Amino acid sequence: AEFMQTYVAKSPLSKQPQKDQWNGHIDKVLDIEENICCPQLGLKGKIDATLQVTIHDRKGRERSTVPLEIKSGRASVSAEHRGQLVLYNMMLSLQRGQDPTTSAQSGLLLYLKERVDLRQVSCGYPERR
Repeated sequence: AEFMQTYVAKSPLSKQPQKDQWNGHIDKVLDIEENICCPQLGLKGKIDATLQVTIHDRKGRERSTVPLEIKSGRASVSAEHRGQLVLYNMMLSLQRGQDPTTSAQSGLLLYLKERVDLRQVSCGYPERR
């Protein structure tokens, strides 16, 4: 219930996000278990959810389409989990006709084991290298 109030509700809870907490809002679920194939990268995969979100940061608000990966384990934000999101983000960029090497984007990891923990993962140039 708190996840829905914090990230999805039309009038989200007005509390400040904690240190590792994502500072954004889920506007719309575009697809669930989206099959994605990218011949340019020689990859295919299944994105748990493709979301339209509003991200709040120092520069203001930005609307974006991001992949969400749901993990049933502990909130480790491992290199494998981050890498999976970076690849999905590159695949989505290519699918939309964008250059994945120039568009700075992000993805979301949702961990469920100990508590609901939603984290933003940067998919910028350093992560794509």
